[in-house]
Parts: sequence; C-alpha cells; structure tokens
Amino acid sequence: MNEVLRYGLLGPPVLWQDGAQVAINARRERVALGVLLLHANQVVTAEELIDALWPDEPPPSARAQVHGCVFRLRRLLGNQALHTSAPGYKLHVRDEEFDVRVFEQAVALGREELENGRPAAAGRLLRRALGLWRGPALATLDSPAARAEAARLDELRLTVWEEYADTGLRFGTIDDLVGELTALVTRHPLRETFIRQLMVALYRSGRQGEALEVYRRARKDLAEQLGVPPGPVLEATHRRILCGDPSLHDSAAVAREEGPAVVRSTPLPLAVRGFVGRRDQLAQLDGLADESRRDHSVTIAAIMGTAGIGKTALAVHWAHQARERFPDGQLFVNLRGFDPSGRALQPEEAIREFLHALGVPPERVPVEPSSQAALYRTLLTGRRILIFLDNARDAEQVRPLLPDEPGCLVLVTSRSGLTGLLTAEGAQPLTLDLLSVAEARELLSHRIGRDRVTADSGAADAISASCARLPLALVTAAARAATHPNFPLAALAEELRDAGPGLDALDGDETSGVRAAFSWSYRLLSEPATRLFRLLGLYPGPQITPIAAASLAGLAVGPARRMLAELARAHMLTEQAPGRFGFHDLLRAYAIERTHALDSAEQRREALLRLLDHYLHTADGADLLMDPYRVPIALPPPRPGVTVEHLPDSAAGFAWFAAEWPTLEALTRHAATAGFAAYVWQLAWAYSDFLYWRGRWHDLTTTHRIALEVARRLGSPAGQAHAHRGLAGACALLARHGEAHDHLLRALDLFGEVDDQADQAHIHRNLAQVLEGLGRHAPARAHARQAYQIYRVIGDRTGQAKALSAIGWYHALLGDHDRALRCGRRALDLHRAQGDVRAEAVTWHRLGYSHHQLGDHGQAIACYEHAVEMLRRFGDRAYETVVLDHLGDTYLSVADVGAARTSWTGALAILEQIGDPHAQEVRAKLHRTG
Repeated sequence: MNEVLRYGLLGPPVLWQDGAQVAINARRERVALGVLLLHANQVVTAEELIDALWPDEPPPSARAQVHGCVFRLRRLLGNQALHTSAPGYKLHVRDEEFDVRVFEQAVALGREELENGRPAAAGRLLRRALGLWRGPALATLDSPAARAEAARLDELRLTVWEEYADTGLRFGTIDDLVGELTALVTRHPLRETFIRQLMVALYRSGRQGEALEVYRRARKDLAEQLGVPPGPVLEATHRRILCGDPSLHDSAAVAREEGPAVVRSTPLPLAVRGFVGRRDQLAQLDGLADESRRDHSVTIAAIMGTAGIGKTALAVHWAHQARERFPDGQLFVNLRGFDPSGRALQPEEAIREFLHALGVPPERVPVEPSSQAALYRTLLTGRRILIFLDNARDAEQVRPLLPDEPGCLVLVTSRSGLTGLLTAEGAQPLTLDLLSVAEARELLSHRIGRDRVTADSGAADAISASCARLPLALVTAAARAATHPNFPLAALAEELRDAGPGLDALDGDETSGVRAAFSWSYRLLSEPATRLFRLLGLYPGPQITPIAAASLAGLAVGPARRMLAELARAHMLTEQAPGRFGFHDLLRAYAIERTHALDSAEQRREALLRLLDHYLHTADGADLLMDPYRVPIALPPPRPGVTVEHLPDSAAGFAWFAAEWPTLEALTRHAATAGFAAYVWQLAWAYSDFLYWRGRWHDLTTTHRIALEVARRLGSPAGQAHAHRGLAGACALLARHGEAHDHLLRALDLFGEVDDQADQAHIHRNLAQVLEGLGRHAPARAHARQAYQIYRVIGDRTGQAKALSAIGWYHALLGDHDRALRCGRRALDLHRAQGDVRAEAVTWHRLGYSHHQLGDHGQAIACYEHAVEMLRRFGDRAYETVVLDHLGDTYLSVADVGAARTSWTGALAILEQIGDPHAQEVRAKLHRTG
C-alpha cells in the first residue's frame, strides 16, 4: 500500500488515509485498532485484545474472532504496518503518523521555546498541539490500560491549556484569551488555575466586575460540590482585584504569584584560616556586589592568576563575608578545570547539581542538556544568588552556567585569561599578583608567630623569596617551620634555598618556587609518608579517608591515619573535613610526577587494584545494608592489603555513599580508561540503589552507559546484561519506558547466553514493572508468572514471594481482587519465612488496596497500618508516603476525616522533605477537607 496513513487517539480511535478519514464501522475493529495504537510499536498479545473486546466473559471462539479482526485491519493498514510478532501482533507507527506523539512533541518544543525566551513561538506550538484534539482521549475504549492513558492525556491537555493561557497572559493578546478561558471554566468549574487566569484576563480588559463575579461563582461551586473554600492563590487574586492592584497588569508579577522554590545552598569550602592581604581586591568585590544590586544587572567577577597564587582563598574568604548580600543563597562548584586527571567537570554536570540545589525533583530534570540549562536560568530569575565557579578551565566551560537575568553575581576563578568572558560577557577582571614582601611576612607571622618572624625578618624574607611569594608555597614552607619551633629561620631558609636547583620541569619562576617548597617538604617527610604521598597521586577522587588510603598503600588503618596526619602537618595535604583529606591541584601533579619517577608500573597497578577492591567491596556491603534482598553479583575476594569498611547499618551505608559518590564516579571513569574493565560494571551495579534513592537518575544513566561500553569491549555477556538492566532502571525512572523495555529484553537474551536462570527471573520481574508503567497489566502479569516459575525451579523462595506478590498486584490492577488477595496472602507467608521486611510491607499495601476496592475498609486500614509500621522500621520513607496517601483515602471512605487528614499530613511532611512533586496532590486533599 502506498497511501499515507495517520492514526488518532486524541478522541475516538480513528484512521486517515491520504488525509481522508476511513470509516471503521465494526466496533471490534475500532477497539482493536485503539488497543494496538495504545501500545504502538510493541507486541500486543491475543489475551490483551480479548480482554479489551470482551471485558466481562469472552466467548469460546474469542481467539478465532481476534484473528479475524486483525485480518480485516491488516487489509486496511497493510502487512508493513500490522504484522504478527510472537506472542501477538505489532502495529508499526512512526511518530509523525500518530496524533498522540505529534501532540507530545509539539508540547515539548513549546515548553523549550518558552524556556529559551521565545514566547511567541511557544504560544504557536502549544496552540497547534491543542488543535489536534477531537474529543476526550481514547473515547469508546474501556480497559484499565486505556483508562489510565486517557486520564494521563486528558490531564496533560488541561495542563497545556494552563501553560498556553499563562503564556498569553504574559505575552499575548488578552481579548482572545477571555473567550477561551470562559469556555474552559464552564467545562471545568472547579479547576482553580483556569478561574484565576480568567479573572486576571477580565481585570486586564477593564472588566473588574465580571472578574469578581467569576470568583463569586467559583466560591459557590467549590463550597457546594467539594465543601471547601477557594485556595490561597485564588483568594489572593480576588483581594488584589478588589483593591485594584496595579501590579496585576504586570505579567511578571502574575507569573511569580506562587513564589519560588527554596534554594538549598551548596556548601562553600571552609573559611580560610589566617587570610592576609588582598584588601584592594576585597574592596573591588564589595563594589561589584553593590553595583549588581543597584543596577539590577548580572555581574561577573573573574579572579585570575597563576597556580598557587590564592585565587580560591580570596574567593572563599569574600564569599563567607558576603553571605548576607545574597539572601536567596549561594551555589558553589569546583569545575576542576586544571585537574591532573585531565577530566574537567562538564557544564551539564554542574547544572544538574545546581538544579538539585534549586529544589528541582529528579523526575522534573529535563533529559536534554539545553533544556536543563534553560530551566536553570529560569529558576534564577528574580533571585539574588552568589554563583561561585571555582577553577574554571576557559570561558566555554563557564558560559552555560551564567544567568541571563539580573540579580545574581557570578564569581569565577581561573588560571586562564578567560578572554572570551571578558570581551563577550563583560566580566570584570581581578588579576592577582604575587604577595608583597609585607603581605608575605604577615602570612608567615600568622602561621609561625609574629615574634619569630620579627626576630629574623631577613630569613623570613629569604623564605618568601624562595617560595616566589606565592601563598601556596609559603603555607607549605611555614608548616615545616611551625613543626620545628626551635629551628632558626635562617637554617630553614638555607634548606629551602638548597632545594631549588633542578626543579624547573614546570615552566615559570613562580611555579619553580612552588616546586622548591614542595620538594623541600617532601624530602623532610618520613619514608612511609613519602610513599603514601606518591601513591595518593593515583587517587582519582577529591578527598580520601584513612581507610581508603590504607588500602591504596596496602597498610593497616592506624599507620595510614598517622601518615595522613604527618602529610597534613607538612601542608602536603589538607584535612578538608574531619577524616577527609584533599590535595591542591599542584600538589597532586607533584605526587603524580614523583610516583611515576620512583614507583614501578606494577607497583602503581597493584595500588590501584587495591583501591578498586576497597571501594567495590565496601560499596557492595553498603548496598546490601540498604537493601538486604537486592539482586547480588558474584565478586572475587579482595586482594591482600585491602581493608574493607564494614558499616553498621543502612543509614551509615547511605551516608558513606553520599560522601564517596564523587570518588566512586571518578574511579568508575578511571577504571574504564585504565584497563580495569570488570570493575566498571561491578561498581555501577553496586551503587545503583544509592543513585536511585538519591534521585541521581542522569548519573545512573551515564555510569551504566559507560559500563555497557566497557563490558562490550571486554566481551562479557554478564557485564553487558547487568549494564542493560541498570540502564533499563534509569530509563524507567526517567519515564522512558520503551527504552527500558528494549534494554531488559537484551539483558534477558544475554543472561540466557550464560544460562543464568536467577537473573533471567529477575529480568522477568523487571519487565513486569516496566509494562506496568506502560499500563499493560496483562503482559506484566505474564512476566511475573514466568519469574515465579523460574524461582520455583531454582529454589529461590525470596524471589517466589516477590513474584507472587506482583502477580497478585496485577490481578488487582486488572480488577480481579479475590485472586489478588489469594496471591498476596501466599506471598506474605513466604516473606515472613525469609524475614524480608520491606517486601512484606509492599504486599500488605497491595492487600490493603484490594480490600479497599472491595469495600472492606476495616481490613484495608489494618493492612495499610501494618505496611506503614514495617516501612518505618525498614526506613523506606518514599514508599511510606504512598501507603499513607492510600490510608487517608480509606479513612475518608468511612467518613473519618480527622484520621484521613492525619495520614495525609504525615505523607505531606515526607514528600516536602524529599522534594517529591506528588506533594501537591496530597496538599490538595488536605485543602479540600480542611
């Protein structure tokens, strides 16, 4: 067939050929087409079609009738579009042929245009998207999956109308909006956003009385139908119209009505002890901050200078002093522009960190980096925030992080000239020179005592000269003097001068001064400390703990801790937080140089393997504490010299992951490029649960992609399978269910290649979960049954229990609550025998759901309360909110409003704390019952 086919579900299921609607008179063909479209490009089983065509009781000939129905559709659509694909049928549809996909793409493009500051284009795209609708979504289709998708699409349509109206109120023609909003309020008289928008549109049109009448009717409807007053935003709009508030004519004020999210400031580095000098630069920064507030402009301060000259120290010192100048918070990131590893932080990574700090829930972070940047800039609008970008490589790394609206001050430090930032972005340069002789003396006085410096100022000046009056070198040299208070400064100055010759491998007199100080301090360390210092150059993370250092060097923890303390006293390391030590970039580079000069390639390789073993086995143990019944992976034992950190409980495990995540990420990337391929997918698997719980879903995707690439190079089917499974989990969390499904099918094939039955069963369970997300409950149940059968064969009773619970849940979602209860009770017995507290809690929740649907509210409440108690014991707060929400619904069904509100209040407190967008739904329930 050469006709151009188009399909529609934004209304009753419909087919167009060459622009003309094709009449499909038979109800069964219309329903079958709708089901196939609902699951476009996916296999739809005959059982799913039977369930849709005969919801109550299918006839004995149902399967034959389905074959006939598909045959007749194929005559309309052609074999290329609709074909048999075991165990069912697949309808191939391109995005541009399907009105649902065209609608979603137009909405996404419209939102992106709005974020990028092009409201006219955004309005046209949103209007075009809304024009595709012909009626209620999936009209005439009645199945659980169809109802769920219809509800999603209908709600999205209303949300897009709200966004379109907001765009019109801010940038468009009010007269056109009044008519459209009047119709929307008529159809949706309880939707307060439409009511508020209509009131504002009428007020701006000079129709204040009509705007007040709209509010009066809305208040009456809300009271009569829901028994609640108007919400606070609607009430505030009413008051402003009554008072004739002129700011209602300001579109930006309307857009800000609901207020900004809270900024969780990212922590600054610790304040600098004994900071000296730089008075002119501090005054200049104060002036720039005042100027940005006075002129309402974006101000960029670029602190530049050679390595070790004190750029970060100046910026940190001023940022701590200037906190009160930025009431909306401070955002800090180390861009690692000159890290010896060669891997600078990518701008999109920094933006994701900032979005988290700005209160964006993980599932609301856009997938595309350009959209992430647009959202970041939007959230900065109207706020006064200090954005501190430390250690930038160049202007290209900084530019995506700049706000485009006034109010913020950007503080950048860099060794480069940042020419592009100065010329194109108007950055104000603050170029640091060497400390003056007087400032260098002052720094030494702070570190080793004023009396000592005054007593031998000539020697103090000689020390400063040998260090090229660079703060980093001076601090390092002062540490040596401070630890030997009885040594004459003249003797120390002579030692330092003698360390200078031959240390000019790095260009520049100033850097040679730094190297002279490093070499001098290095030579005076104990031999074990010099070895540890060298090996620390191999460490890819920003901070190291004594136990990790012990594994790196193959030592016991006690000696490693003492050596770290020795290095810190010599200022070869800095204790940046209690028990956590870090390098300056130049010291790291010096350590790398020393280890390559003095340690053999085999010694360096063994040190890295010990470090990898330490982190892999500690991460695996921490993950096991967080989820004792997770899918295990087989690991070889740690090699000799490795100390594994054994954590006491799940809270400690989570805290360990939170502190060590930057190192784990860096170590994974390093292993991928350094020839330690097996560690890559094993590490990625070990920290997947943490990334899930922390909401770092983009990091989850990135690390498993790296793991997949490395496992392919290694030729490891098991590694590839685990990586595909990890990617599937990340895709599902980002609502990319089709991709998740494809990754799981590939993982299933790979686990089959290595005859890993246990993991095949786990994948069937995962497939069930993904299909549930797609609203395909019948095939989800089929996969759960396959998992159960495999678990029985291999004797995995924990797996059997979880699979049985899932089978019962899918029975419930398909409306068969009696069978759901039978499966759930069998699962409970197995959970108890295994001691799987969290899984038992999930099953109690599912039993509660079925009891509620059957009208047995007393039993439902008892089940939900069991689940809550167990989840609190386990510590799964996110799932606890789901149960508390349903418990509140059940209490409301028995008219116990007080108990319902107590449950919802508990859920809301957790949802707000973890930044979950479902908080708004629970808040609405409390508002309606308050």
